[in-house]
Amino acid sequence: MKVKVVTVGCPKNTVDSEQALYLMQTAGLAQVDDLKQADIVLINTCAFIESAREESIEAILDAAAAVSQTGASLWVTGCMVSRYKDELTKALPEVDAFVGLKDWNGLRQLLAEKGKELPAFALRASERQVPYGRILLTPPWSAYLRIADGCDNRCSYCAIPVIRGGYASRPFELLLDEAEGLVAGGVREIILIAQDSTRYGIDIYGKRRLSELILALGNIRGLEWIRLMYAHPASLDDELIEIVAAAPRVCRYLEIPLQHSHPDILLSMRRPSASRQTLDKLQKLRRLNPYATLRSTFIVGYPTERKEHYLHLRKFLREVAFDRAGFFIYSPEEGTPAYNMRPRVRMSTALRRQERLMELQADISADISARLIGREIDVLIEDRKREGLIGRGHRDAPEIDGAVYLTGQAQIGSLARARVTHAGPHDLYGIIV
Repeated sequence: MKVKVVTVGCPKNTVDSEQALYLMQTAGLAQVDDLKQADIVLINTCAFIESAREESIEAILDAAAAVSQTGASLWVTGCMVSRYKDELTKALPEVDAFVGLKDWNGLRQLLAEKGKELPAFALRASERQVPYGRILLTPPWSAYLRIADGCDNRCSYCAIPVIRGGYASRPFELLLDEAEGLVAGGVREIILIAQDSTRYGIDIYGKRRLSELILALGNIRGLEWIRLMYAHPASLDDELIEIVAAAPRVCRYLEIPLQHSHPDILLSMRRPSASRQTLDKLQKLRRLNPYATLRSTFIVGYPTERKEHYLHLRKFLREVAFDRAGFFIYSPEEGTPAYNMRPRVRMSTALRRQERLMELQADISADISARLIGREIDVLIEDRKREGLIGRGHRDAPEIDGAVYLTGQAQIGSLARARVTHAGPHDLYGIIV
């Protein structure tokens, strides 16, 4: 039998899909790329915001149309199932089975009904603590390492704690074992992910151990890059700043989702204030390494956001000058404190603010990128087109950031040295040296 897994949503969902694919392969199923060749199609959904739910429904309906022609089974899993299973069951009769988020026993039962059994070792303990095998859905040279799941922050707009539960770090030794296995399999870049990476370790060790983990990963022979995502501002400390700025093998890249700048909005969001202390830490990274990349995300149109709040954010963006920033329109989520908050911002106003912030950020990003012209950088080569090579530098996380377009010769999956000759707001251009 053959299986096709379709993933919607964030890198955490990608890891869930990789684990599900491993279990299905363990049961004797082969992975295929073409949905129409599959005997089972598994859609892993996202329920974080409205646009993600719409994308998930579209993926389910597209798969349903395909399997109606082939007779394959359509299974749906992930965050939407955990949150809206009853509604989905009524609304989507074309789906053969719904499996809860990480419900590996439920997946085993479905496989057993198909005559495919999972060995006992594949489900030997709590899924939150055991590093199940994975079939990578990323390129073979890059992989995510989920260091924790769930969240305890309870931000007013976010349903993640409802969907994924409280914060749960994975054991230190198991993470090192998993990372060593990934590198032994050819991975050169490991990307650390969690809903709140900087909190890692506090729940099982009584203290934060992210800095220690990064330094330990840096000792793995063959690992070239360690990239940190989702650094929560409340837990950002000087030691971590210094590691990102200078530690060997660590990408000079820090993503710190701030969500807004105005104290009133942040207080309502239940987010830490963008205080002078936080700004000082960001500026310290720039002092230690002027070419370090700062990335953040912001919510536009949050309930009660007024013009003065929006203008405060514009001023903040100019002051900090993030290399990269994403701007997302507030999505009302049932069961969150902000859901019934009034007044809400008109969608037309939120869209206009989002567009203007993106334009401002593009100008800031272009100015920062222009400073790299003439410099030599390391580039992870990922693709080859007729026009040349395409890769990523330290500044570029997969899927969300830009790319480096190069002329010259280098192997796919290798690290190449390149000189930057041109720069845009998002992408760099250069030659292999």
